[in-house]
Amino acid sequence: MEVGGLTQFQSRVQTMPKEIEKSLSRQISKFMWTDQTPMVNREIMSSRIDFGGKKVMDMEARNEAIELMKMRAYLSHGQDRPRWAYLADILIARNLPKDQEKIPMELRQNIYLQTWTTKTSASSRLPQSLRAMLKVAKKYNVDFNPPALTQDAKSQLQVWYHKGLDVEKRPQNNSKWAKCQRNNHNIYTVGDMTAYVTTALPHRHNGRRNCACYPCKAARELKCEHPHKCREAARAFLDAIHRKWDPRSDDQASTMRLTQDQLEQNMNANLKRDKIFFDPMIPTCAKIDDEFRVFVNPENLRNEPPLRGGRAGMQNRAETVVIYGIQGDKSIEDAPGYGSIWFSHDSPRNTRYRCSKTSPQLQDIEAEGILRLLREAPKNVDLHILLRSENLIRTLTKNLPKLEERGWIGIPNRQVLQSVVRELRKRTGYTALQCINDADNSTRVRRARDLAEDTSIRAENDEIPLTASPEFAVNGLRLKTATQSLLYEGIMETKHQEIRRPTLINLDITRHAVKEHFTGSFPSDSEIWKSIRSKNFSQKARAFLWKAMHNAYRIGSYWRHIPNYEQRQDCHVCGTEDNMSHILTECRASGQEVIWQLTEELWKKRGLPWSKPTLGMILGCGLASFRATDRRKKILHGANRLFAILVSESAHLAWKISRTFKVEHDSNPDKIR
Repeated sequence: MEVGGLTQFQSRVQTMPKEIEKSLSRQISKFMWTDQTPMVNREIMSSRIDFGGKKVMDMEARNEAIELMKMRAYLSHGQDRPRWAYLADILIARNLPKDQEKIPMELRQNIYLQTWTTKTSASSRLPQSLRAMLKVAKKYNVDFNPPALTQDAKSQLQVWYHKGLDVEKRPQNNSKWAKCQRNNHNIYTVGDMTAYVTTALPHRHNGRRNCACYPCKAARELKCEHPHKCREAARAFLDAIHRKWDPRSDDQASTMRLTQDQLEQNMNANLKRDKIFFDPMIPTCAKIDDEFRVFVNPENLRNEPPLRGGRAGMQNRAETVVIYGIQGDKSIEDAPGYGSIWFSHDSPRNTRYRCSKTSPQLQDIEAEGILRLLREAPKNVDLHILLRSENLIRTLTKNLPKLEERGWIGIPNRQVLQSVVRELRKRTGYTALQCINDADNSTRVRRARDLAEDTSIRAENDEIPLTASPEFAVNGLRLKTATQSLLYEGIMETKHQEIRRPTLINLDITRHAVKEHFTGSFPSDSEIWKSIRSKNFSQKARAFLWKAMHNAYRIGSYWRHIPNYEQRQDCHVCGTEDNMSHILTECRASGQEVIWQLTEELWKKRGLPWSKPTLGMILGCGLASFRATDRRKKILHGANRLFAILVSESAHLAWKISRTFKVEHDSNPDKIR
């Protein structure tokens, strides 16, 4: 919108005051509703098209996305870092709570890499722009806590007030020896401390103050009182750092990866026919600023590294498993999906299960199948999994790095997919995925299909826990690669948007009408909303259908509880409630009877059957699916387009005539001809 473009730059450099933000939000609302009271709340208006929204800019969310972009610039390092960020470091470091003011100024480096904090309340001395940035960062959980770190990244971190310190071991950041290590040995990073602790000592070294070995002599020249005790204190401090953050530990989990042959096979694989290996390596970055993330789930943060078992006892041959998903009958509302996990003939592990999601896609069904398989299969066995869903294989292999980088924003059913990725990473055996060819009629595929379709076998439908193994999860959106639009989308996903009750009723009316008169199957909410946005409709018809679906017109029951206006809820000509269904299909004052007769005459020239539209047919006319009567049953796109135009324009005309009669003619029966 224009208001977004005009305020973008100033909001970026000066931070928009809250009163201005609220004022602009009100102006946007007034513009959308022509200065009338909104009939649909701001959250729905700002939501996605497939959720029934208009994608109207949410000013608060836009401004918060700008603040997160400022935070991205602030947390960058090297030549990319803006000059204002260095000044911000000083201001933030000078604004500590009273209980932390004893921390030396030179040790206050970064609140996201250390354990000290800064004030953002009303008593804060920070400029409003920095306070707003820090508040938004806290609200959306900006953090530095990757599941695994490279050795370089571990070494670059500030050792004093390190965020990975184990408080139960009581590390002393300001002890006598800590001051000696800083002032005399110039130790400030974890790498400095590690080098100091791991210095090779000669055999003649002893624990006395006057030890004559070369390292102790060199330390005394730096004014260290007791080099041996100083070094032991440094070792104890380093031991207080959790294992994940300690560069002395190089865990197997962070380095496990595919072989070179497997990587080459993945690069050349065709997802439609070739098997492709899941890469178990947890992505890591050498630069610290690459690991800052936003929308982090605090419950998934761990200070221990992700650990796997060994590969001892591995089988030489991979075990092949078929997961066969079948979508439910779309002619049944909320039809369940079923799947099978097939190992071999007469295997007791063969399972038929029911997907926990209503009206699931094939990817959802088979993702749950993989999750069930991985929870039961031995971790050290190589698996070769056959699936029907090519999209699922692409998600778990080629698209996975990008999806984890963007924090899975905009991905439906991401909780199940993330759980599948965690379970795959826990395994010490390799996992290969392969798409089942449509022409594949092999014995194992046929039996897996028969098992999924066999209704005589009880399907397992127990709830699958989705919170296991958070240490293997890549948590949140990578801030370094974030864009303002992606941050805005992530913020909007955090907002709770409930569908209004009248909207739910109209969606169900539409769903059943489409199934009965057009397609024979129930469309999803998303399909209904997208159909209303069809370019086959005029702009006015689209607006009318959208408002009608949301019951956003001031008619019927709207007036029921408004004192002195209760009489407006009824149609005085017909003596019944003046709702949308009545206006478009029953009312004598709207001209609907004549309009539908003329529409029928025009439609019959197309040579296709006609039935007078109901409210559901009108709202769902964009989903009409007429087919040829010959053997091929070809979809008649031209007829579908004609039907959508005729019905939408006719309904809109009936609505306009009805309002003219109601408002301009004051419901005068003499005006009906």
